[in-house]
Amino acid sequence: MDSKETHNEVLVAADIAGRSEDWPALWELRDRLRETDLWVGFYGPACAVAGWHVDREAGRSLLVEVIAGGFHQPEMFAEEFASTFATEPAWTQQQEQMRSNVPAPPIELLDWPDYPPALEPVLDRLPTDREAILRERVPDPVGSAWETALQVLDWVTRCWEHANGHVDQRDAVEVLDRAATGERFACVEYTIVLSQALNAVGIPARSLNLMMSDHHTGAGRGHVVSEAWIDELGRWVLLDGQNGAWWGEEGRPLGVLDLLKQYAADDRPPMNSNHHDLDEHDQTVWFWYFGSAITTGLGWSEGSFVPVFQTHGVLRVDRLVHGAQNVAPDLARIATGVVDAHGPALNFTSVHPFATGILIRHLDAGGETSRLGLGEPFELARAAGTHNYEVATLTPYGALAAVPLRYVMR
Repeated sequence: MDSKETHNEVLVAADIAGRSEDWPALWELRDRLRETDLWVGFYGPACAVAGWHVDREAGRSLLVEVIAGGFHQPEMFAEEFASTFATEPAWTQQQEQMRSNVPAPPIELLDWPDYPPALEPVLDRLPTDREAILRERVPDPVGSAWETALQVLDWVTRCWEHANGHVDQRDAVEVLDRAATGERFACVEYTIVLSQALNAVGIPARSLNLMMSDHHTGAGRGHVVSEAWIDELGRWVLLDGQNGAWWGEEGRPLGVLDLLKQYAADDRPPMNSNHHDLDEHDQTVWFWYFGSAITTGLGWSEGSFVPVFQTHGVLRVDRLVHGAQNVAPDLARIATGVVDAHGPALNFTSVHPFATGILIRHLDAGGETSRLGLGEPFELARAAGTHNYEVATLTPYGALAAVPLRYVMR
């Protein structure tokens, strides 16, 4: 067994002990957990809680130690602290010490060169050969894109039980192979499988890194999820593979831009999951992650941007833009070109990555429809007068929202 596997085993054991409130087991792991990068920011406070239950004085001493070491996220252990250290006289002073531990960002970009990004989003996809292998493992599409997305979400969430193991490569096939042998992984791996599986069944999907406020310092500041374009809804929708969850009211699931706005307004929408009974505390905790976000290939900010994550990490972004106006492109949009097909004709290009064709509806002929292959020209009617049509992209899940086409022949 190599050192990496041993390290993962310790983290998984600590995760299991903490979730099951097996305080003696977690306390016994404290010396091993000291060797991890997350000792002060996460495992030290967790062991202090365990110590409070096992050896109260030792637990108090350990909390003092991790606060002196820089711990400043009591909200991560709000529920555990409420029944332990928060009952003691020193708690108010300790809270003040933790607040004073929050460092200023080491670097903050206040402006940067930029130009409007292309509409085409960067999807989290496997190479063609690997995607074909993955497609054979994903449940077959059912009905609409939304129904299919929920089915894939449910399938991914059930593939393994969450733990803090990780893979080195963003390859859903590898993750599934290793999970089949009993390995367990974290939110990153749920997102790899979910995003790449959705693309494999023709639903455009990308991965999102969600971050709490003050993500430049501390531990546990990030969560990784997917965002998918749902054809019949005409919008991007955020899907959480680890929790089998989505946010919003029935019939109106929300995307990341919606959720960032609602977080800023302190307006928490419902979090929906078929896998977990999410009480008010759980819903509040998961909503903390909507302080900011970056997605596959793209980062953005309305103001400054902090490129540091949890003190030592770097938020790597292929393209950093001002504002969010181009972050969630409308994949129902269609571009129009003019070609010569024995006279003026039109050529339609869809921005949807899984477009199969173009649907033309002739409004002046009782809604009669015709279909064009991708790149096939649309010959204009020669009759004099005004001609009214609707044009829509076709995908494996049907026609997207139509846009008007109107021209006059004289």
